Amino acid sequence: MRPAFGKASVGGPLAGMAATALAAACLVEPGEARRQDPVDPVPPARPSARQVYPHRAVSPYPVGAEAVPAAITSALGHAATHATRGSSSWRAEPASLVEVAPGTRRLDRDGGLPLAGLRAVAIATDGSVWAAGAGGVVRFTDHVHPWERWHVFAGRRYLPSDDVLALAAGDGGSMWVRTARGLSHLRYEPWSLDQKAADIETRLRARHVRHGLVAESRLTHAGDLSSSHQYPNDNDGLWTAIYAAAESYRSAATGSREAAEHAVAALRAMMRLEAITDLPGFPARSFRHRHEPRLADGEWHWTSDRQWEWKGDTSSDELVGHFFAYAVGYDLLPDGPIKAEIRQVVARIADHLIRHKYYLVDVDGQPTRWGRYGLDYFKTPEGQEEQALRATELLSHMLVAAEVTGEQRFRDEYRTLIDQHRFHERMQTYLANRLELNFSDEELAMLSFLPLFRYERDEALLGDYRRAMAEWWQNIRREDSPLWIYIYAQANPGAPAPLDRAAHALVRMPLDLVTWTAHNSQRLDVPRAPAPSRHGHPETTRLLPPDERHVHKWNGNPFELDRGHDGRSEDDGAAYLLAYWMGRHYGYIVD
Repeated sequence: MRPAFGKASVGGPLAGMAATALAAACLVEPGEARRQDPVDPVPPARPSARQVYPHRAVSPYPVGAEAVPAAITSALGHAATHATRGSSSWRAEPASLVEVAPGTRRLDRDGGLPLAGLRAVAIATDGSVWAAGAGGVVRFTDHVHPWERWHVFAGRRYLPSDDVLALAAGDGGSMWVRTARGLSHLRYEPWSLDQKAADIETRLRARHVRHGLVAESRLTHAGDLSSSHQYPNDNDGLWTAIYAAAESYRSAATGSREAAEHAVAALRAMMRLEAITDLPGFPARSFRHRHEPRLADGEWHWTSDRQWEWKGDTSSDELVGHFFAYAVGYDLLPDGPIKAEIRQVVARIADHLIRHKYYLVDVDGQPTRWGRYGLDYFKTPEGQEEQALRATELLSHMLVAAEVTGEQRFRDEYRTLIDQHRFHERMQTYLANRLELNFSDEELAMLSFLPLFRYERDEALLGDYRRAMAEWWQNIRREDSPLWIYIYAQANPGAPAPLDRAAHALVRMPLDLVTWTAHNSQRLDVPRAPAPSRHGHPETTRLLPPDERHVHKWNGNPFELDRGHDGRSEDDGAAYLLAYWMGRHYGYIVD
């Protein structure tokens, strides 16, 4: 009997935007649950879905706005370098934050101070100490966890300008900030993981669905969600697959009919990617109606009626998304017509790969640039580096085809890859052949591993697969990705997995998913990696919390210090949804 997927293993520019506009963009209206006092910001390893945790919130105001209390306006009129509240007294110096009373200590670069050039200090009503200067704002508490001891607010996600002139304590532990370009009211609001998922779902449905496909929205004006619009994306299939899988997990975890309907709609949009090409088993990257805009990139082909245009040169990324989402949906969604549809499309894609000797062949009869799994490809220098990943992917695809369709020919092909072509051994060559660190490849590997561990029962093969995953895990374990941690835990039942770090990362994922640029290379508390990223950006060897770095999906590099799109797009948020609902389904997040 096939193991159930459902069984858990044991063991715009802020200065120009009204405060109400940003609140609507980032947060839903606070309800009863949000009026609870926040708890410790560090959750347990298996957090409750409904326990609230403090999440950052910000409201921007222009200088002189009537909505700003008069006392705050007055306090922001000058920069105080000394602050006292009760028995606590602190002083800001350009390179230090100094406690004067009740104790005495100096927090400088060696003490973890993230920013220099301090010119203002204030003590919030909750006792936290805030300081600011030319590089933004820092908040200090005596929490033992490094992510919670120092909080940094910088960049246009939080401030109209990083050139901060003054601070003033507001109600409820909040802080008012005057910058060279306007004001920000920074605060913490209590949100549960479940509430955050519901809010992201609402925004995704409002701005990120195009013909059933899911992807980021572009913003004509930076940070202005009312200027949202969409273009076809190279990875529309993969990003839609992430959402389809998330909704499948939600359906299974909660019994939600709405989630099942969303999953089915997303899966059918993915199937349309394959149908629109008129090449059985060859899915397009994306498609558009002839009246819709697109960027002048890639290979585009018209349908026979010239009403639709589809994007070719499909990559292995897309196939990973298709097989992953079809497997999850097939196992978890309620019975219905979608199951037969999944069996049919999975069979066509698998047949295409087999018929073309493990290549994804485009309309021109040639393999696509990245759709290559063939044995002769592995003999090339590029193919040698790629073979561990491609072997993992193709084994996963054939096993999904065998399990979903029930057809022996796909099981035979899977065994041929192992018995004749030694793909299970090729999987274990990742570290030996890796020339550069590619975080996108990590995503493709982990999404391919999950079906292998779900469906394969042979202990010897599972041992091979675990050894292959361990090579990827050497770097992935640094990233604190909830999604990868949950997949690792499923693949290694009974082995220790850093579930506590997964939970903390989920809590710290920001509510604001606008792709503001992060500039963290100026920080004093981040050690530099010896070399830049593969894209030439400076990296750190210390993982910053998600709400202090640029917004990215699970294929992004979390160690890059300076990255983003200047607020010109909004991420769809499905990365959070998949990790959260997978965690709920497997019991890593409890209801």
